[in-house]
Amino acid sequence: MSLRARLKRDRAKEIGRDYLNSLVISSRGTVVFEDEEFDKPSPLATRLNGSSANGWEYLEVKREGEWVRLEVLRQQVRQTL
Repeated sequence: MSLRARLKRDRAKEIGRDYLNSLVISSRGTVVFEDEEFDKPSPLATRLNGSSANGWEYLEVKREGEWVRLEVLRQQVRQTL
């Protein structure tokens, strides 16, 4: 599954792109970035942006050819429960 993070405007301007695509999901289900493992989305989004960020809003997965925010997927799962 492909995973990317949308960057805040200041961070995006600093590194010259709007998204960070080099995220890897480990076999344990954590996200690995620069040899650090994250088991929750917000600490990862905060690390990537350099300031507090809600990972549910900033992380996206590719599903059926479309990028979808984790927040949207979470809402869909909650509706099926």
